[in-house]
Order: sequence, then structure tokens, then C-alpha cells
Amino acid sequence: MTLVKTATGALTAVALVLGLGAPIPASALSANARFLWPKGSQIPVCWESLESDPFFRSEVQYAVEDTWMTQSSIVFYGWDQCQPNSRGIRIKVDNTAWPMVKADGVGLDGMPGGMILNFDVDKLSKGFDKLCRGAPVFCIRAIAVHEFGHAMAFQHEQNRSDRPRADGCVKAEYQGGVRRHNELNIDRYDPFSIMNYCNPDWSGNGKLSPGDISAISEFYPL
Repeated sequence: MTLVKTATGALTAVALVLGLGAPIPASALSANARFLWPKGSQIPVCWESLESDPFFRSEVQYAVEDTWMTQSSIVFYGWDQCQPNSRGIRIKVDNTAWPMVKADGVGLDGMPGGMILNFDVDKLSKGFDKLCRGAPVFCIRAIAVHEFGHAMAFQHEQNRSDRPRADGCVKAEYQGGVRRHNELNIDRYDPFSIMNYCNPDWSGNGKLSPGDISAISEFYPL
């Protein structure tokens, strides 16, 4: 893998080879380079409790399978109740909390409650209440796809050091969680990424953008 530092100190791929003997084509996504899973990883997923709505839990699984798993070599499997020693992604449903992950990528491996999801989405703040009222399945699926992007070590696209600063995405809450020490950018900034808070379609309507799909095939090729 060949990396060079940009003027901002970020790590950027230049004719990057990920063990395939072929250079990276134009694509998008920004990753925490230290926490990428090995290509082809089979990652167990479990729920800290099965008391949450089983229909919503199944929608989370289907959303992840329809997006990240379809486009990559990563396999998320299991989706049953966590045990004390369970590895992989451990999901806690907390309907009083903001959806989030407590680490990137492999940093979540075996972390109790490492991913937090909220199934009472119409009570979330920051406009989620208006977006999600009457459409809980859409919001739960879109949020799950975004959070599993973090579980694959992808960071917020709007926080990329090479993001155009004249794009109108300047709200302070959009710039939190910047972790540029390990920033690995694949080509250009993608305003339509599922990982971009500034996407003109909220959370990309729960779908991967063409840039996401192109990049995921390079980080985790099929």
C-alpha cells in the first residue's frame, strides 16, 4: 500500500494498490486506515437484548445485507443475542439515545454496546422527528446503513480534509468527530455519500451512492 501525506497531513491514496496488483480508480469514501477489517472478513453481529421490536431488528439486518454486504466481501452474520464473550458488532437498542458507534471498524470487535441504535426515531431531535414521523422503517434502515458504514471504518464524508469549504455544509454539528490522524481518502469528496451529513437527500435515502459503491469495492473487494 502506497500512501502520501497531503498538505493538510491527511493520508491520501495515490495509485494505491490493496493487494490486488491494480491501481485504485476514481471513487469516494474516507476511512480510518488503522481500523479497516481484513478483506473478506466474516463479522458476527449480535443484539445486547432481544426485548426490542423483532421487526425493526430484521429491517436493520436486511438494510445492511442490501447495501454493504451486496457490494463488498464483508459478511455480517449471526444477528442473535449477545453472549458475555461475543465478538464482532454488539448492538444496543436504546430508545433514549442518539444512534452512534463508540469506535471505528475493528475497534468495535467485541465491545459491549459498541453500536447504539434507536427504534423510537420520531422522537429524535435535529429534524429527525419531522423526517421520521410516519416513516420509522425508512429511518431505521437509513440510520443502520450509516452506522454500519462506521462499523466498516468509514468516517463522515463531510469531515474530509479535502471537502470544498464553499459547499454550504458549515454547521458546527456536522463537523464533530473528526479523526484525521488516520484519514485515508479514496479520490474525490462525494456530496452524495451515505456517510455525508450534507447529502441533499437525508442519509442518502438509505442507499449507497455510486461513489460509495466504487470505493467499497476497493477497500473490501468481492
